[in-house]
Amino acid sequence: PTRFPKMVLKGVAGSGANAPVEEIMAKRADVAPIDNGAWPQLQKQVPGLIVFPLGDNCLTSNEMATDVGMAVDKRDPVFRDWLQAVYEDVKDKVTAEEIKTLKGN
Repeated sequence: PTRFPKMVLKGVAGSGANAPVEEIMAKRADVAPIDNGAWPQLQKQVPGLIVFPLGDNCLTSNEMATDVGMAVDKRDPVFRDWLQAVYEDVKDKVTAEEIKTLKGN
């Protein structure tokens, strides 16, 4: 409501798909939420659909993100620091590989 104050929210029964694309195709809706992992396949199946933010920014968007954390024994700071260092070292490579996989490349 704060980002889109003129938006009218309408709930619909879906087909079980990730997004109510049927509502958009029938012109009963202009916008529908979709999981960023489902977008590349849906884009191939339904020509003309667009996503915001555009391009790979959709796949890396943090809007409505579900964070994943690591749990380690707080009495082992050496292991925690090593694990954090490994994470920092590989995170960009992992993100690039995830985008490549999602896009089907």
